[in-house]
Amino acid sequence: MERNVKKGDYETFKRNVFKKLKAKGEKIQVATVTLSGTFNLKLYHMKVQFLDPGGASRDVFLPEIEKSGETWTKFPKDKFFYIFNLADGAEDLVVKFTVTIDGSPTTYTCMTISENEGGVCFSNGELWAGFVGGKT
Repeated sequence: MERNVKKGDYETFKRNVFKKLKAKGEKIQVATVTLSGTFNLKLYHMKVQFLDPGGASRDVFLPEIEKSGETWTKFPKDKFFYIFNLADGAEDLVVKFTVTIDGSPTTYTCMTISENEGGVCFSNGELWAGFVGGKT
């Protein structure tokens, strides 16, 4: 099944996302980026990311979570990112995160966002979770 997002559909979708964020009092920060390799999101990056994989599937890393002994040293608690895949072909965004406990890093896949799909990632400070949706 082929799915194409028309320019008007994309603009309507973007407008609806902004309305929901404004209703919750969130400051809307938006970035549109064409990727050429792995993309590492940082906590200071814009919360809404429209990403074009740039011709190939790409890994997108969420901010790292780290624990040393009983102390969480890096924990992006109550944070979120909305990521939309602007691919014009079969190019996925594989959204991952790393948890480092006592110096031992483990990487997990949070979600895979396919062409013309969007996903939301949330953190409770100990892990990232999310969901993906798309135009059907």
